[in-house]
Amino acid sequence: MDVGIMAVWTEELATDISYPNIDVFRRYRDGVHSGYRITPKEGYVMYDTNDENYDIDPETGNEIPVIHYFTIAYLPTNFNFDRFSWVAVPRSEVDENYIFGTENNEVM
Repeated sequence: MDVGIMAVWTEELATDISYPNIDVFRRYRDGVHSGYRITPKEGYVMYDTNDENYDIDPETGNEIPVIHYFTIAYLPTNFNFDRFSWVAVPRSEVDENYIFGTENNEVM
C-alpha cells in the first residue's frame, strides 16, 4: 500500500499587500505558491463588499439583506488584488450569528 508523502504547507505574511486591519499571507505547498489566506486583525471580522446575502424575515416571508462576516478566507494564486473588496470592521459591532470561520461555524 502506497501511503505517499504528505504535503508541507507554509505561509508568509505578504508585506507588499496591505489593507486596513487585514493580514494577507502567501500559502505554499511544498515550496510552490498555492494561494492566499486573509485574516482580520485581532478584534476584527471581515466581509466581502461584493457579496449579496439574504435571510427570510420570519414575519413577512420577504428576503432581507444581511452581511456575512468571516474570520478567514482563501484566495487563488491568480487573484487580482487591484479588485480586493474585503473590509474589516470591529467584531464588537456585528451580530455574532453572522460570523463564519470560527470554531463552531467553520466555512472554508
